[in-house]
Amino acid sequence: MEGVDSSIIEIVKKLYASSSSIVTFPSSEVAIDAQRGVRQGDTLSPKLFVLCLQHALDSFDWAQRGLKVGDQRLPYLAYADDSVLLARDFDELQSMADDLFTACAAIGLNVNVAKTKWLSTDDVQHRIHLSGETIERVSSFIYLGQLVNWPRDHNKEISHRLAAGWATFSKYATFFTAPRIQMRL
Repeated sequence: MEGVDSSIIEIVKKLYASSSSIVTFPSSEVAIDAQRGVRQGDTLSPKLFVLCLQHALDSFDWAQRGLKVGDQRLPYLAYADDSVLLARDFDELQSMADDLFTACAAIGLNVNVAKTKWLSTDDVQHRIHLSGETIERVSSFIYLGQLVNWPRDHNKEISHRLAAGWATFSKYATFFTAPRIQMRL
């Protein structure tokens, strides 16, 4: 991977070169050698992704970018693979998006342009572009389970949370309503 310290790459290679798993059955055990690198779905995969994304985020100066919160600047929110850029205006957002896209590409991470959206509190008619593609503007999105929308509509958030609660209940309704399962406190 380009841009990632070679010692980290060597550690991961050695870790995977000498690792194996044992699957235990009632009557036997089967040893499985890990004969491939890290793949999506492996336990190490999300950790490596977060390290690489943080490396990309740390590769440029955010000090004067982002929204002012108290006496600090908040340029982005990032949790696992969900990231939100926070900008004061359209030009700053385009610049931040370009920088992040370039920094990610430099280390082999791809930004999924189809999943990338933008929201503005202003009624502007600008367009954000990444890699020659226009990014869709939205009036709402979900970030870590929270509905973010503009103009802020608490009824939408309440409806969203109620729907999520009912969906979870419906998923387990047969369990909750099964006559063979006692529901005593």
